[in-house]
Amino acid sequence: MKARSRRYSFPGRDHRTHVRFTGDEYAELAATATRAGLTTTGYVWEAALAAVRGVNATGEVDTGTRAELAALQRDLFAARAAVNQAAAELRGTPAGSGAD
Repeated sequence: MKARSRRYSFPGRDHRTHVRFTGDEYAELAATATRAGLTTTGYVWEAALAAVRGVNATGEVDTGTRAELAALQRDLFAARAAVNQAAAELRGTPAGSGAD
């Protein structure tokens, strides 16, 4: 039997959530939890709180959410387009003419 994998909390945790997995998903979860020395519930608990608190699996601060990374990528594409447009104007060629 595994030891409790979460810190005790007094006066206790009074909120509960439920997740459902396919057989294959649960097998992956159970194997990963075992490697981490946790129960499946403890592993899900730690992973969920780490995501909410913005830290990765090693406890380091996560550098960004997917939404933040998507926004950065969008901004970089816009900057690239602006640079290409400016370069085309300096050369006197239309942007996107293949003269890049």
